[in-house]
Amino acid sequence: MRKFLLLLLVLAVAWLYYYRERLYVHDVVAKVYVGGVEQADVSAYINASNDVLLMNPTPPTLVLVRHGDAAPVIEGSLTCVHWVACMTEAGGDVSAGGRDARIVMSSKVVTFVDGAGRPVLVQLY
Repeated sequence: MRKFLLLLLVLAVAWLYYYRERLYVHDVVAKVYVGGVEQADVSAYINASNDVLLMNPTPPTLVLVRHGDAAPVIEGSLTCVHWVACMTEAGGDVSAGGRDARIVMSSKVVTFVDGAGRPVLVQLY
């Protein structure tokens, strides 16, 4: 029985390592500001490399901000455990346009300009 549990643990760790760029975990203390106004209904999820997935329930909107992209992308499909984690599909994102969103990312702060030209600030903790 111990060998079986150890095998399951090793497989789970291998799976998490393999999908670490597609698995986003909910950051419960992150704050999202759009145009200087805090957005309490927007949830922030982060992955292993601090890419940020923003989820807004009204209207339903998913925005993915990744390192090295010129603009945020609109995610195609997600599999989520609500308020815990989400997993993106491979290659399922759609470009939000060829515009320069002036994305600046660090381990604590992510800033960019949304499609309406408003500055977006995400504070990660």
